[in-house]
Amino acid sequence: MLEAGTGLLEARRALLRSGSNVTAEVLRGQGEFYEFAHYPEGDVFDPTSGAQYYYHAHRTGHPEHGHFHTFIRRAAAPGRPPSATHLVAISMDDYGDPVALFTVNRWVTDEDWTPAETLARLLPRFVIRLVEPHPGVNDWIGALLHLFRPDVEALLAHRDQVIAREAEKRDRASVLEDRRIDVIGRLPIDPDARVARLRALLA
Repeated sequence: MLEAGTGLLEARRALLRSGSNVTAEVLRGQGEFYEFAHYPEGDVFDPTSGAQYYYHAHRTGHPEHGHFHTFIRRAAAPGRPPSATHLVAISMDDYGDPVALFTVNRWVTDEDWTPAETLARLLPRFVIRLVEPHPGVNDWIGALLHLFRPDVEALLAHRDQVIAREAEKRDRASVLEDRRIDVIGRLPIDPDARVARLRALLA
C-alpha cells in the first residue's frame, strides 16, 4: 500500500510540475466536455490485465467535477463477450484531486454484477500498462485503488449488504434495476494523509 501511495503522489507531482493534473490529462484533446460522455472516447482498457476505466460527469450543480468508473473485465463463457464488472468510482474535485470513493447499483454502469468477495480477489489485477491517454494517469488510477484497497473492499461488502437487505423485501433483479438506488456507499479519501499514516506505522 505504501509503495502504491508513494507512486501515486509522485505521479501527481509530475503532473503538477507540468502545470497539469489527472483530470486535465484525461480530457486533453477530447473537445468540449459534455455531461454523461465517456472520456477518453472509447474508454481506457488494458487487454492484458482486463482493467478498464473512463471519466465522466453528470448532475449539474453536484459538488464534484466528475468521477472515474473503474472495471475489471473477465473471460465469459464460450460464444459470449467478456463481461465487465464495476469496482468503484473515484470522485474528483475541481483541482484534479480525488476526494471520495463510491459504489453504485448495477443499472448505473450496466455491469455484470459480481459478489464483493470475488471482486476483492480481482482487485490486484487492476493495472494499466498503456501509454494512452497518459501513462502517469494510468499509473495513478491503479496506485489509488491499491493504496485504498481496504476501503474499496469495505465499500463493496457494504454494497452487497445493502442490496441483500433490499432483496429481502422484493425480487433481487428489480433491486439491481431500481433507478431510485444509484449511489450505495461513499467514503471520503485523502491520499496524503493515508501515505503519512502508513509511513508512521512503518517507522
